[in-house]
Amino acid sequence: MAAVVGVVGWVVGRSGVSLVRATGLPSEVVGFTLTTAISSLPELIVLIAAVRMGALTLGVGNIIGGNVFDTLMIAVADVAYPAGSIYAAAGPSSLVLLGGTVLMTTLLAGGLVMRDRRGIGFEGLSMLPVYAATVALTAVVAT
Repeated sequence: MAAVVGVVGWVVGRSGVSLVRATGLPSEVVGFTLTTAISSLPELIVLIAAVRMGALTLGVGNIIGGNVFDTLMIAVADVAYPAGSIYAAAGPSSLVLLGGTVLMTTLLAGGLVMRDRRGIGFEGLSMLPVYAATVALTAVVAT
């Protein structure tokens, strides 16, 4: 299964690069939207299954833990980057993505601390607009 995941990850990466070449879209936007959505589908399936089973903490932990682990991959990429520090090579759009990610994480943390017992809380309502604004600002900065 690890080999299958590795091959599928390689295919998703190559597909993203091909999409950038074919459409002229900024690579940051393709990476932040399409390839990320595809690679997040297994986490979504686990989240939905956990919520249906009533294991809400498992579902939330899966998403937050997965994102924290993904962040560690930047350190791995930094070691593997032959031209020096990947952090120094990251452009302004990386700062926009980081800012949007920090804001979304802060909203999620606030929602976990101030739990709304009825309906969707402020964090649920704010995630999509913050995400959309981050994508739009990334596209502007990347061009």
